[in-house]
Amino acid sequence: MTVIEKILDLMTESNITAAKLTREIPLTNGLITQWKQGKQKPSLEAVNKIADYFDCSVDYLLGRTDNPNRQSTTNNISGSITGNNNSNNIVSSNLGSVVVHNGQESPLSEEANKLIEIYNALDVRRRIKLLDTAFTLEEEIKGDNK
Repeated sequence: MTVIEKILDLMTESNITAAKLTREIPLTNGLITQWKQGKQKPSLEAVNKIADYFDCSVDYLLGRTDNPNRQSTTNNISGSITGNNNSNNIVSSNLGSVVVHNGQESPLSEEANKLIEIYNALDVRRRIKLLDTAFTLEEEIKGDNK
């Protein structure tokens, strides 16, 4: 099954129209139709947004697994922000959250814990907005450092 076939199946199962999905993620109008017609292929950014929207893994959409379940949210945030899913992990327990970097544990700041709390309280659409904002800020920082 192709990526677009999986996306269309998820849309059908969730009773979501292409127009609604395009509006809520957001994507360019008519993009899903272009994917269906084979005129374009979904970008990695679009696949990631769709995975977030349907709360499934990108690997599932790409056909790398038959299991639609995602990893824990905090690990996904860590990997997304660092751009490397293996170098940093955020581990949460009843004792609090810590960042593990190169085998060293250090506690998260109060601000970082608050961000995780806020993220976990959001619905999928708002999580996408928050991550988009974080990625925009990250790009601005990279530009400032040049």
